[in-house]
Amino acid sequence: PIGRFLPEHLADIQAQFDALSTLAAPSSTLTPDGLIAYRHDASPFPSRVGLTTLREGDEVLLGVSVRDVTNDPARLIDSITGLPIRTALMVAIMDRIASHPMEPFAVIKVEMRRIHEVNVTFGFSAGDDVKREFGKRLQALAGPQSYVARVESEVFGAMVPVQAPWGGNFQGLAAAIVAAFEEPLVIRGEPITVEATVGVSFYPGHARDAEFLLRHAAVAREVAEHDPTGVAVWDPRRDEMAVNH
Repeated sequence: PIGRFLPEHLADIQAQFDALSTLAAPSSTLTPDGLIAYRHDASPFPSRVGLTTLREGDEVLLGVSVRDVTNDPARLIDSITGLPIRTALMVAIMDRIASHPMEPFAVIKVEMRRIHEVNVTFGFSAGDDVKREFGKRLQALAGPQSYVARVESEVFGAMVPVQAPWGGNFQGLAAAIVAAFEEPLVIRGEPITVEATVGVSFYPGHARDAEFLLRHAAVAREVAEHDPTGVAVWDPRRDEMAVNH
């Protein structure tokens, strides 16, 4: 049985329901992917959530079905890059914390810049090729001990343990990522330059759960957009939500 969803995903579900409830059709179904649910024993699992609405007069009824996709690897893989999706990264972080609670690691988020220009100039197919090559280059930099995923359309994420080749020098890794993508990717014989900005958060210093580690890395990445180095480490003083709370 399901105990609860992660808070951020409750908002996702509410948004999906709001969208469905405005439809004129008597019933509609939507199946958002990439949600983490908790069982009553507090163990997390990746899930696929089906939302169905049934309109009866002025009332809209919501039906929710949840499918555990732990043993369905295809549901956890990005179809373009072949990398894990955000849900899989979150589960990997949770597993890492549970199995190695005393070992520090970093969570990084890397945004691929200028992809819109690539799509406009070379087409969306070339843009997908760029995403694939970006992911491969990021994997090579992070090392085989790291867990790399595509978490949004133009954003990649990674969990980097101290055993990775960078030996805990996570800021050095972030700087190397920025430098690496100053070198063009060769796509279909054409050199294409994309840029990278990197946000970093640390376990356990910045957070002790996957949700906030990913969120803090995302906030740091936004700060990195305005930093000449293209790199930022999460700082609560520069996080509006943290400052206000």
